[in-house]
Amino acid sequence: MERLNQKLASAQKALMRFEEALVKMEAQGEISDYELIRDSVIQRFEFTYEMTWRLLRLFLEKVKLVSLDQLTSPRQIFRVAAQVNILSSADLKIVSDIIEDRNKTTHTYDEEVAEEIAHKLRLYADFMKSIIEQISRDVSVK
Repeated sequence: MERLNQKLASAQKALMRFEEALVKMEAQGEISDYELIRDSVIQRFEFTYEMTWRLLRLFLEKVKLVSLDQLTSPRQIFRVAAQVNILSSADLKIVSDIIEDRNKTTHTYDEEVAEEIAHKLRLYADFMKSIIEQISRDVSVK
């Protein structure tokens, strides 16, 4: 359980930093530093996403007692989370978009793609926050 608490704290901190950067990006608009800030927000999105799905995996194993030995991909972990009612089927659509955009930011850099993803980051931050908060509530009850 200690490992889960450590991962939870790390995910909460990553989310906080992601949200801080997102607020700065949203405030910049067309100012010259916008692209630099946008790109750093995208990196924080990538990092927070990684922390979130790994936290969810550990939570499923330690608290929900789900055997995940053969499951290694984020998509598989999110599907299992839906099966145990942590996520809804509607949430899986958001997850699919997040995974797709995460892959786009990791494997290519295109200004148009970066801008397209930037417009979705508030939704993604709110979604990851809801997962982290739910895990936090469930862990504090245990």
